[in-house]
Amino acid sequence: MPSSAPRLCPCGATHEGPNPHTRKTWAPRPSAYWRGYNADYKAKREAVLKADPICTICNISPSTEVDHILPLSKGGGNDRSNLRGACKRCNAQRNARASKPRSRNVEAA
Repeated sequence: MPSSAPRLCPCGATHEGPNPHTRKTWAPRPSAYWRGYNADYKAKREAVLKADPICTICNISPSTEVDHILPLSKGGGNDRSNLRGACKRCNAQRNARASKPRSRNVEAA
């Protein structure tokens, strides 16, 4: 069977095969172990979920996830004082809020 004809790309070039502009260029995510979620963290996670059975953010839903109060990316650690129980909804909202870029209101001088 003949292969499909090359497509004309908005950039003006013809590409055969997958579009190089939409190809994933980042590296695959490292394993949970290499990101710091090893057996010690799993034991701490179980202890946090036992200690905080109700979400510490909304105080309504049961805790199903462990939330880092100060995220690892901002210098927080996996020690017990930085962990709290959270429900999936609250943790997702908090993560979305933290990763959303903040706009800066710059007043014209």
